[in-house]
Amino acid sequence: MPERRKTMRAPCRLRCRVAKGSEQIAARIVDVSKEGLCLISPDWLKPKEKYEIAIDVPGTGVSRVHIEIWHIRREKSQSTNGKVWIAGAMLTDADEAYAKLLKATGVQSGDIGPETRTARETSTQPGKEDAIHPIDSIEPRVFRIRCKATGGPRSRVLSLAADSEEQARALATRDLGDEWAVLEIREA
Repeated sequence: MPERRKTMRAPCRLRCRVAKGSEQIAARIVDVSKEGLCLISPDWLKPKEKYEIAIDVPGTGVSRVHIEIWHIRREKSQSTNGKVWIAGAMLTDADEAYAKLLKATGVQSGDIGPETRTARETSTQPGKEDAIHPIDSIEPRVFRIRCKATGGPRSRVLSLAADSEEQARALATRDLGDEWAVLEIREA
């Protein structure tokens, strides 16, 4: 089957917040392009509805874009036992931070779309580029961490999503505190 997308998609894993009425929904962007993006949401987003998204862009800050949901489907989450909604969206407006994100992922940001603001139009210092950390994989790695209570017989196993074993250890230590010791970490 031929590719229907007009522009190249670049995989990423970025946190975002979707404005849905008066509430903010925590979601994750899994790919970006000049004309659209794909996101994973715990809540259903209405097709043909317009939403504002605040994307946390590493090294740049927050990008605010406006999208229209094109399609949505429900799928089992790879990192939890629950279900999530995967939504494909078209950009209706984007800012300079989004253009920098596209450049960092290898997508050319010169022409984001017909009704969008590019970095050239909004930059206060033309030609100056901010360093952006490379965008990582779509799904985080999942680690199983076996922990034991310090000075007691209690033990527990945690499942954490992280980029590396070191990050999983740091997250477990931060969440459990000094009362628990990490015994073993295995990738699930």
